[in-house]
Amino acid sequence: CISVENTSTSYISPKIYREFSQRHMKDFVDIMHGEGKLAIIHMCGLINDLLEDFRPIGMDGIHALTEPPVGNTMVEHALDVLGEDLIVITLLDGTTIYDPDYTKEKMIAHLDHFVTDRLQKANVIFALGTDGLETPLDRFETVSEWFSKND
Repeated sequence: CISVENTSTSYISPKIYREFSQRHMKDFVDIMHGEGKLAIIHMCGLINDLLEDFRPIGMDGIHALTEPPVGNTMVEHALDVLGEDLIVITLLDGTTIYDPDYTKEKMIAHLDHFVTDRLQKANVIFALGTDGLETPLDRFETVSEWFSKND
């Protein structure tokens, strides 16, 4: 189950998060675990300063964890702090996908850099954050081809 809590330090400070949101998220996780479900929390944005505060929650994953330039949290750092079993749904860099000077080569270079061996072995789902934006088919095809070759 994915809770759309939308935690981000652009909305909430770590202190306020600990005081109000942390126990709410822990309750959600406990309810999901009580029903035999995995608890994944939607937290796109600036969450790097909150990673340690996520530990007591016991969540199974983060949906839409975003690296710079959109977010501020490196996926590998989240795994360092929260453990290798963490499920991470992360977005490929939107500035690459929507670059007005987009080329297949730029996308491949981004994938070569972003999708490390560690991330390929971890519980990571890579997504194109198109959010309803008109996205040319070739972006999806390039990503699909890359993953097919690097599986």
